[in-house]
Amino acid sequence: MATLTPLGIMRNTIAQNISDRNGIAVAGAGAGVGIFGPLPGATVAENVITNNTLTNNGLPGVAFHAHTPGQNLNNNVIVGNLISGNGQDTEDAATPGKAGINVFGVSPIAATILQNTFSNEAYDIVVNTPANVDVHLNNIDNDHAVGIDNIGAGSVNATENWWGCLKGPGASGCTTVMGPNILANPWLTFLSLPIPLPF
Repeated sequence: MATLTPLGIMRNTIAQNISDRNGIAVAGAGAGVGIFGPLPGATVAENVITNNTLTNNGLPGVAFHAHTPGQNLNNNVIVGNLISGNGQDTEDAATPGKAGINVFGVSPIAATILQNTFSNEAYDIVVNTPANVDVHLNNIDNDHAVGIDNIGAGSVNATENWWGCLKGPGASGCTTVMGPNILANPWLTFLSLPIPLPF
């Protein structure tokens, strides 16, 4: 009997939505936007998440989950979103606390995170995947939260972000980075990003 390969979810644009309090009534449920590969061999790739307002959801504002080897969640782009006050991811995709974006993958996930604005999160971006994640031109000025936490074996290219002060991540008044293999220098020394507004 031939083995069927799961069909992919590819080249979609998720734009100009408001996701607020999704999953609040059920513990451990409800991302603002979920990029999930539920089966071995699944493909959820080359999608764009842009200009959304993702607030107060039960899970992170954007959650990537690749729970098994051989999945393709690569080349998704998260750009120009307002992300605030979202919940903690749990179980195998766990984040250390409430998070704006969680990139969790047993399979490598190469994602690009651009021009987003974070607020009221304990961790703006949590990365746990054996790949490189690109994070650029974001407003990570988030009340002295952890801006990026790399808890996996991969790396994060986090150059050219605004960290809330002129001196970069970890300086007085700035957000911080945690974990290995995070490149944050050079950083932005003034904020000139377009700030997404609620629709």
